[in-house]
Amino acid sequence: MNHCLENKDMAFEFHGDKDRYFAMQLENAEQYVLPFIEAYKPINASLNILEIGCAEGGVLKAF
Repeated sequence: MNHCLENKDMAFEFHGDKDRYFAMQLENAEQYVLPFIEAYKPINASLNILEIGCAEGGVLKAF
């Protein structure tokens, strides 16, 4: 049984476009994730980030 998804079987059409998905993740992180974290801890160059699977990497790019 093949468990790989083809583009036509993806939940959202943008999942098939890795560049678009990356850009969406980056935008989401910049608008929502970073401000949420910064409300509790300043984000600066000395901050360590543990990345645990962020799909295309757009969320991590925001840091």
